[in-house]
Order: sequence, then C-alpha cells, then structure tokens
Amino acid sequence: FFVHGALLEAPRGCGSAQIAGDARGGNSLSGVALKLPPRGELVFDGAFEGGNIADARRLDDGFEYEINLRGDSCSGKHRMWFHFTVSNALPRQQVLLSIMNFSKTRSLYRQGMSPVVRSGRQPAWQRVPARTTYYYKSPRHGGKYVMSFVLDFGNDADDVFELAYTFPFTYTALQYELAYLEHLSSPYLRRQLLTRTTHGRRVDALVLSLPLPSCPLNAGRMDAPPPPLPPPTHSRREGGGANVGCAAGPSPMLQQQPATAAATVATPHSLAAVAALMP
Repeated sequence: FFVHGALLEAPRGCGSAQIAGDARGGNSLSGVALKLPPRGELVFDGAFEGGNIADARRLDDGFEYEINLRGDSCSGKHRMWFHFTVSNALPRQQVLLSIMNFSKTRSLYRQGMSPVVRSGRQPAWQRVPARTTYYYKSPRHGGKYVMSFVLDFGNDADDVFELAYTFPFTYTALQYELAYLEHLSSPYLRRQLLTRTTHGRRVDALVLSLPLPSCPLNAGRMDAPPPPLPPPTHSRREGGGANVGCAAGPSPMLQQQPATAAATVATPHSLAAVAALMP
C-alpha cells in the first residue's frame, strides 16, 4: 500500500517535524512547496511502495522523535509494519526514534531482533545494533508498548536513510520474481491466479508437480524422460572402513516404515485431480 505524508503541526511542548509527501524524494505535497526545516531537524517520508508512517514529532530535547504508524489496510487496529526514510541530519548526529502505537504486546524485538536500515551510500540492508534497540511497556505513554532505537547518521548526514520493520519485499518485486519463473517455462511449475485483494492486486498460486498432460506448458514434453537422480553420496570412515550411505538393502529407518506409507506418495493422476479443483 501507499502512504502519503503531510506537513505536521508541532504539538504543544514539542519541536517541529516534517513528513515529505513526494514519492520521488522531493519536498512538495499536492503541488504545495514545503520549506525544509533547519539542518538537524529530521524530515520523514513514507510516500513510496511499502512505506508506512502516519506522523512524527520532535521532543523538546531535540534528541528523541516519537513516530505513529498508520493501521493496516482494511484493518486499522493492527499496526506493526513501518517503512520510511529520514533525511536532513547533521554530521555525526544521533537520534532516538520511538514507535509509539504498536498493536502487539509480544514482539521479536524483545528476543534480540532489531530494525533494518540502508542508505544511498550503503545500499545493502543491515540491522540496527540490537544493543541500542528497546521494546518496552511505557508508563509515560499509558502503558502502551513502545519500540525505541538509536540511529547514528555518521558522516553521511546529507544522505537519505531508509528504515523498516524488517527486510521489505514489495508487491512489484514479487511480480518480477513470478514473471521470471514463468519465463523459465519449467514443466514442473505453473502459476495461476487464485484471487485478488480488495485493492485488485493479484494473489497467485504456484503449483509444483510432475509434468501433466493437461498442462499447456507440457505439450510435447511427456515423451522426455525425467531428469536423472543425483548419485548417492559415499563417505569413508577414518582408517579405511567400508563405505556408508550406500549399503546393500534398505536402511533400518526405511524398514521400520509401515507398508501403508506408500499410499501417501502423490502420483500424476492425484496431482491432476488436485489441480482440477483449483480455480
């Protein structure tokens, strides 16, 4: 989903914070030019695919920013995902970012997980140090759960930093991945539309099976033999012992399996029956 920011009025007793609204990274919103604040007052932006931020405010100490999230699409009471950019920092500036309105009382942030961050100069995602990430029940905020972490801009203050709950994977990236799989034209893979979301986006089903005559992609391929199995792995004990891993006869584990277990193995006919039930 897309989140469009807005210029925020600073609450009483708090400094200013801005949410930039141009998805291209500019500083305009609905045709209205936004005057950037002085360097050191951060600018937040969530107007891009997968972005989510509702508002942000800078506290009087100038070190801490309190951030609220928008609710999930069609389920406003659930608030967990965040993804936004931060810019307009000073060199070596450090800030404490606090996510104020998580809807979950339990979180992996209490088990050592931390948010991910990247920038234009360091495009690879990396974790914020876990030692500076805190998930706690805040008496100052009515007992709500708050996640706070320290962000150090280092010497790249003029860069744009991107932060997220965890590694993002957007709808567009998914479509590229699925299109690539389709391009491979594998006889063992079929992609079909299962349904659509409330916003009209595709929800695909990937069917992995043996080649079926009913599959158009498999026309003319049924005469081809299946790919050969990899050779068994042999290992030799120290001291020149006998080979293991390819002993004569079935392994003891296989011998203990009941005869009825073979009935659970899928056949091309059973796979065709399952595929016929799918829309």
